[in-house]
Amino acid sequence: MHGGGSCQFAVSYDQGKNFAVIASVMGGCPIDLAYDIPIPSTLPAGKKALFAWSWFNQLGNRYVLSPHLALRSPSLHLVSFAG
Repeated sequence: MHGGGSCQFAVSYDQGKNFAVIASVMGGCPIDLAYDIPIPSTLPAGKKALFAWSWFNQLGNRYVLSPHLALRSPSLHLVSFAG
């Protein structure tokens, strides 16, 4: 239906003006409906952030989903994402 594709997970601390990619899935996305994304220990805890899931499918369509989140612990290593 959509030909599969690739996706990226990113975070922004400036209300979406700039994003930093924290994980990529090259090909086969979104085959799985849930992903465990490692959170870099360098991301500041306690700050409001905008999380983005971007999908580029093989038909040329692009989609972005951007929920707000707050990192509560600097020792947080994973975030689970179900798209």
